Amino acid sequence: GSPEAQAPSAGAEAPKTASGRSPAARSESRRVKRPGAGSERSPAQPPRGATGAAARPRSRPRGAVVQRRASAGGSQRVPPAGASVKADLDRINNSVNRLANSFRVVESSVVKVAEAYQRIARANQRKEQAYDQLYEELRAYKDNFLLAAQKPLFKDIILLFDGVRRSLANFEQHEGDSLPKEQVVTCLKHLQEEVLEVLYRRDIELIDEHPERLNIDFQKPVQRIETDNPDEDRQVVQVVREGFRMNGVLLRAQEVIVKRCVKEEQETE
Repeated sequence: GSPEAQAPSAGAEAPKTASGRSPAARSESRRVKRPGAGSERSPAQPPRGATGAAARPRSRPRGAVVQRRASAGGSQRVPPAGASVKADLDRINNSVNRLANSFRVVESSVVKVAEAYQRIARANQRKEQAYDQLYEELRAYKDNFLLAAQKPLFKDIILLFDGVRRSLANFEQHEGDSLPKEQVVTCLKHLQEEVLEVLYRRDIELIDEHPERLNIDFQKPVQRIETDNPDEDRQVVQVVREGFRMNGVLLRAQEVIVKRCVKEEQETE
């Protein structure tokens, strides 16, 4: 029960734990400070006397290294090199496909434009042919219409020529140097009647009205004679040229000579 009996002797051996290390050695190893974060850890030295496979340090598996890198970087995981190359190839392939589709759309548009241009060219050609044909028909119709409209007039002029020729034949048959007045008047009247007949066939009629006073509806004064008598004012003295109507419309007015009273004009002024 004395202290001497309780204290172990210097030469006595210290008790050991199940791991083979004494409590004193364990406490000593706890006192050893760990190296800092920036310092490099030295690889574990094999115990002295250890040889062969026991002396080699154990290598860590590759999956453990990847797991440690992933845990150091958070939730991000480093993709393998082959995956990035495949993604780049996929993007390039998609771009090439889009360009190919665009080229096909452009090519189809160009084909449609070319077809539309050909249709327009054919339509223009047909229109030009139709215009040429229509122009020829109109020109033929115009020529035929003018000929059909002028043909009766030409026939009437030929009849007038026949009347003039008959009058000349009558003058040539007369013997002597002078012609009787009655014969000349008769020939000229015949010519006048033939001319009126030609005009009548064209719906042109002679104005037979000859009023004593000026009628501005179908008469036109071309000369005036001054007079002092108010009763003679606007009196028709002479018909210079006859007037004509065409289908009831005035074609040419009668040209007449009228008298004008000077006193009435002065009073009016």
